[in-house]
Amino acid sequence: MQTLVIVAHPDFDNSGTQNFLRASSAHLSQVQYHVLDQLYPDYQVDVARERQLLQAADQIIFQFPLYWYSAPASLKAWLDQVLQTAQEERLPDYQGKALGLVVSTGVAAAQFTAGRSEQFTLSEILRPYQALAHKLHLTYRAPLIISQFSHTNDLQKAQLLVQYQQYLTSFSDHFADQVRWLAQRLQDLASRNPEEPALAAVAATLTANQDHLDDLNQTIAMMKGGGSIG
Repeated sequence: MQTLVIVAHPDFDNSGTQNFLRASSAHLSQVQYHVLDQLYPDYQVDVARERQLLQAADQIIFQFPLYWYSAPASLKAWLDQVLQTAQEERLPDYQGKALGLVVSTGVAAAQFTAGRSEQFTLSEILRPYQALAHKLHLTYRAPLIISQFSHTNDLQKAQLLVQYQQYLTSFSDHFADQVRWLAQRLQDLASRNPEEPALAAVAATLTANQDHLDDLNQTIAMMKGGGSIG
């Protein structure tokens, strides 16, 4: 499964958030980074190349800072050109692929709600991308929001690293799938570090708990459906 990360940021090299995210995913072989402002500083997009990249990807991620409740100009230019079709052409169909968003904000997440400084939720502000996914038959994923990265401590950065890697490679936002992803990563890490038995123990515990959760979900589903568990 291949993920194409399309980054829009006018000062990518000097962004602490973007540099952290890039470093966090550098070792992920199934992830391709695509920084629009570096590739197309004049906003003249190679449409044929971009469409080939989209077709080759299983998941497309738009990654950008929130500028005046929207994405930077480079992503808008990319969308306008790559998705533009001649009158006789049909819109591309990306059924079976997923669209995710990784959005950083300089405002605390709690402010994005009615009655607070921003008044609107981030789900409402980002709704155009959900509409775009619907139009192109993409599966829309819940966005990964990064608020006030410059204020995060080391523990929060470590948590974000895991969340980001998971978002790029798991293709699922369900809690059960996230637990499986983490257990698998711990097992892989334990196999490369046999001198750390605690890693294997934690992975085994997560897997066992996941099995119990699966059993519980099946039981609940049967009860809702009127099935018998005896």
